[in-house]
Amino acid sequence: MKETDSSRRFTGKRNQHKSMLVTNKTTCENEMPTSAELVETNKSWNVDTLIESMRQAALIFLDCKEIPYDETPDGCYGIVESDFKKEYDHIPGVSAAFSVLFELYCFSLARQDNPEKAYSNLLRAGRYLELLAFAKLEAGYLAGAARVGDSEKTVQKKKRQKILIEHYIALRAEGKDPQEARRLAAKRSNIPLNTVKRWYSLDKIEKACHQFT
Repeated sequence: MKETDSSRRFTGKRNQHKSMLVTNKTTCENEMPTSAELVETNKSWNVDTLIESMRQAALIFLDCKEIPYDETPDGCYGIVESDFKKEYDHIPGVSAAFSVLFELYCFSLARQDNPEKAYSNLLRAGRYLELLAFAKLEAGYLAGAARVGDSEKTVQKKKRQKILIEHYIALRAEGKDPQEARRLAAKRSNIPLNTVKRWYSLDKIEKACHQFT
């Protein structure tokens, strides 16, 4: 008996987000699938549709990276001059995307006359597609890490500015003029004076002083 069901998982630290990935699972209980069932299952997977989805995945990736493959005669087939490829080869995933397109092109050429060779091209295209997926995941991870890093830097900067302003207020209360108070506050806060000047002009540090109090 064959049963097919679809499920959509949840993701996130607390499983609070519904995943966009849908899992279709077919199981045969207590018996091996019959030849007729296997034929029926295979009919639901159209090879041309699968190939086109792989091709579109590679093209969409190149479009997102703003790679002008359409400016070359056969760029959509993964056939580009070595100089063109070298220009963008430093971008993770670009080489894999072109390889996907090229292997799919080779598959289409050999599909009728040499099926064994053709499907070896298709298997290689699948491997390159995996590398493309890894490149996307890596880019997303690094972007997230960068955002976290920027957030941490912002928190540290605000802490340092708070300490600086506290010293500045105390120095102004002692009768120091704004320029001298800023210089001494920078020294007491262990912050380079050039950095403090980038943060605050004399007018801005006076305003920050009043806002702080």
